[in-house]
Amino acid sequence: MRTQLLLLLGLFLLLGSFSWNDVEAQRRFRPPARPLTEEELMAKKAQWQAIPAEITFPDPASFQTQGDSDQMASRTVDWSKWLPADVIQQEVGNLADGSQEAVKNEGFFSSRGFRTTLTNATTLAVLYHAAAKQNASVPWKEQALGLRDQAAEASLYSYNQDTEAFEMASKVFQHAMQIKEGAVPAEVPEGNSEAIMADDIADFSGVMRRMEIAQRMKLSRWTANEQEFNSQKDQIRHEAYLLAALAQVMLDKSYPLGEEEDYIGWTQTMRDNALRAAQAAENSDYETARTSIVDINLQCDSCHGTYR
Repeated sequence: MRTQLLLLLGLFLLLGSFSWNDVEAQRRFRPPARPLTEEELMAKKAQWQAIPAEITFPDPASFQTQGDSDQMASRTVDWSKWLPADVIQQEVGNLADGSQEAVKNEGFFSSRGFRTTLTNATTLAVLYHAAAKQNASVPWKEQALGLRDQAAEASLYSYNQDTEAFEMASKVFQHAMQIKEGAVPAEVPEGNSEAIMADDIADFSGVMRRMEIAQRMKLSRWTANEQEFNSQKDQIRHEAYLLAALAQVMLDKSYPLGEEEDYIGWTQTMRDNALRAAQAAENSDYETARTSIVDINLQCDSCHGTYR
């Protein structure tokens, strides 16, 4: 009987080691059941390279009526508003550290590391794009478009879980580590200056996964009480700015729901609340940060409840 109880206790502890976030995230963001064919990959790359030059996003504030999508206007994104240069630099370093395990060897990459690559390479593509398109300078700004295109390609090819995908990911994370260490990456190909932030540059599932990490795994916990807020203000600022930028990315009309009025409204509200939370952290304003994150959670629940 004692042995049976110990076995049951061990099983309970084992199951308890898997958080809701781990299980739920794997369910929501599972890659395709089969690798993409070479023809499919080439078609996506061709579509990506053919995207026009102007970076435009739907602006929910421009609706004359909520129900009339024909009234939607576009505008050029001011990336410095949503993603300051210091946040870009810090997050590149965070991703460099957080990605080394994924590419420690090809076997691990093919079995598990490709999932990390999908999320982290997608996030790097967003960071590099924002760095290239804003006035604030980073030491590697001239390489930013090439770095973005490399990261976007590594994210795309990660679905294939093969040697080529592993080598691409390794190169991308090596460059991120060089940036973290204060160097300017060498041997970066010239980037496509005409590409915009579209689904082919920032993978939809990769963006969603990083947003969930920021929202549920970090910001919600760090604003649960004032003591936690005070101890995590710098990290709250960082994650909230990143969440605001990723929400701005998700307003791109190339995404699956990019022209759905409800989706646009929820995403725009999330973006603005994330910016408000970042500014509240800068001003040590716990109540504003807390209410902003609570409202973000409501927007996420409304969106997932409708479109899941």
